[in-house]
Amino acid sequence: MAVSVFQEALTAADVKAKARDLGADLVGIADSAEINANPPDPADPRIPADISDYDADRVIVLAKRLSAGVTRIPRWDERHKYYNDELTMTTLEEIALELVLWLEAKGWPALIVPPTHVDPWRYRGDPDEPMKPLLSLDHCAVEAGLGTLGLNLQLLTPEYGPRVMLAGVLCSAPVECDGRMEIALCKGPECGRCLRTCPGDVVGHWGRDWAGCDKYRAPHGFHHLTDFMDRMLDAEPAQQKTMLRSEDT
Repeated sequence: MAVSVFQEALTAADVKAKARDLGADLVGIADSAEINANPPDPADPRIPADISDYDADRVIVLAKRLSAGVTRIPRWDERHKYYNDELTMTTLEEIALELVLWLEAKGWPALIVPPTHVDPWRYRGDPDEPMKPLLSLDHCAVEAGLGTLGLNLQLLTPEYGPRVMLAGVLCSAPVECDGRMEIALCKGPECGRCLRTCPGDVVGHWGRDWAGCDKYRAPHGFHHLTDFMDRMLDAEPAQQKTMLRSEDT
């Protein structure tokens, strides 16, 4: 546990400036007490206090924009889309790690909440059941003033719309927190652009069919792997060799 004599005084401006220097496009700071008291899903809270008893007074939310070029590729399941997104995710995780090391050099223990970190103990053997991260970074971003939620419950930002990826850093440095945006960015059903463009027709009225969504937002992910392995095990040996050389692998 940190000793106060080794802790340097930090401000929110210091933290944000460092995060931007490291490559974050957006950065905001949420008050964990607010999230702990008002979790986005009371039935399944997933709050900062569940992760750390000591170093989770603040959630520093980092955003990295996704490249616009991949949106011009017509196929929704084009592998280049996901390769580019994976590179963005890797960059974001490196930014978060460097920020953690910087905070700890200042005497403030910190830890990363990565974009895709889920609890494996929650998996119940159903690949159609979506896995949730240990902390809803979209909701943390709202608390950190980075944007508001859209009709599909996706974060919208003034700078980049929905095309951002998020990571979180937990820390108890007593820096000033940001407030929520007072005006929603999403116009709701009267706009409906996300509803019309969704290839899986999974957008509801301020909701989303997450199981249906996973098949489209991660077509080469866990669901694809389990489906391929089921077909592979049922196939004849000669067909298995062909499948191993197919695009599915």
